[in-house]
Amino acid sequence: MSSSKRAALGTVVLSWLALSAAAPAPPAIDRHLERARVCLAALDYECADAELAEARALTATATSEQKIATLWASAELSLALGESRAADQHLDGLVAASPAATAPKAWPSAWQAALQRAHERAPDRSPPTLTPRTSETEVVAGEDTVLEVDASDKSGVARVRAFVVGANGVTELPMVTGDSLRWRATIAGSDVMPPVVRYWIEATDRAGNGPARLGSQARPLELPVRDIPVAHGDDSILETWWFWTAVGVVVAGSAVAVGLTLDDAPSAAAPAFGGVRVELVGPQRAGQGRGL
Repeated sequence: MSSSKRAALGTVVLSWLALSAAAPAPPAIDRHLERARVCLAALDYECADAELAEARALTATATSEQKIATLWASAELSLALGESRAADQHLDGLVAASPAATAPKAWPSAWQAALQRAHERAPDRSPPTLTPRTSETEVVAGEDTVLEVDASDKSGVARVRAFVVGANGVTELPMVTGDSLRWRATIAGSDVMPPVVRYWIEATDRAGNGPARLGSQARPLELPVRDIPVAHGDDSILETWWFWTAVGVVVAGSAVAVGLTLDDAPSAAAPAFGGVRVELVGPQRAGQGRGL
């Protein structure tokens, strides 16, 4: 074995050691894994590979944790030995058994890239990932409201739907997209009523996985709705400042007009009311007196 490979093997962090030690296993697999540890400690990697091969042959009767531990060990050893084909085989098995498997930080970048390629080769078994984009602030009663969500998936998003709980039951709203990421639907203003709008979102991918959900019929999401008072009759007008300002302007203008009219009118006597004679007196002409 070359010195570079031996140096790489010397820095391997075998995450499978902790996993296999914590999980129960059939005695035969346990013996092979223990011998593999001894061989690795002695830097006898050919011996370790042989023991791991025996362990893999017995994984049909092992627990899922033990299978994953064996695949981790086999993949790491193959990567360290530069056996890319065997490493890919073990990594593919690892990703199939543990779809969320992530590389240890101590792994060289080339090894991490190999695990990433295994994830890319793996069949899509996960539903789309949904990220809400609708604002959590309140919306206005009676106004159309736009729902937005980001939906992404390895095999592509096939369909996204919003379900809105309204006065007449649940309404299904197909969501549309312009970029295959941001999806939108509009809730009609007639369904935007105080105190809240209740809804949930579902998405499926092109591989048939799903639906992924934001909220559910049992536990819908909620948008607070702000009610705006609507004016009803003259009472509401009488309570506005601008109404009384306008009234004041009209009254002042009328008073001026009446004054001007009286200045131009001749004197005239008015009937008496209750013993009091009322007389309107116009402007005096030159030489005329002013009577009451």
